[in-house]
Amino acid sequence: MKKRMNMKGQVIILGIMLFLVSFIVAVITAPVLKDLITDARAADVVDPVTGDVTTEGMDCGATGLSTGASATCVAIDIALPMFIGTVIFAGLSLITNQFVGG
Repeated sequence: MKKRMNMKGQVIILGIMLFLVSFIVAVITAPVLKDLITDARAADVVDPVTGDVTTEGMDCGATGLSTGASATCVAIDIALPMFIGTVIFAGLSLITNQFVGG
């Protein structure tokens, strides 16, 4: 007699696979996002194509920043943890939805 997995068990495995795929995508894109954040916070940014140094960055390490510039630096700093947390939360909510009966 063959035992078959019921639909709920298959859906749970599908949810876990989707979570793993989203987690892998987050891990792959995190270094790129980290480089973008580092460039945005720096005072001087080096153009990767020409090698020219420009002053396009926020210069978050400077003293005497305005309140708006300081808030922007904090928002830039929290972007990477928020991105990773959002991906993990979305994946876990997919898995939880499968358990609850979605």
